[in-house]
Amino acid sequence: MQAEPTIKPRERAYCESVKGWLETVLKSKMSAVHLEITADRPFSNALQAHIDQHREIIFSFLKDAHPDITGFLKSKPDSMREFIVVEGFSPFPVTSGSHWRG
Repeated sequence: MQAEPTIKPRERAYCESVKGWLETVLKSKMSAVHLEITADRPFSNALQAHIDQHREIIFSFLKDAHPDITGFLKSKPDSMREFIVVEGFSPFPVTSGSHWRG
């Protein structure tokens, strides 16, 4: 049975802010980026469609854990899809380049 996700409106705003910043940074470096806030909702059909069978065991855990942000990216159009999970970030302002070393 899945745990019921809970998130406060203020935390949701932090998630939106971090997701927006992270998308901007990743899209400048990657060929494909898909991020979604999963702290208060299940994985979308779009995200679930990209979970390969050999990774299902990992994602079955994440469905119960409700990470704040979940997604996938590709560095090149023909490269393997990689997944990203963001959890427990700080509500302090994030500036471009302060954490990214890409």
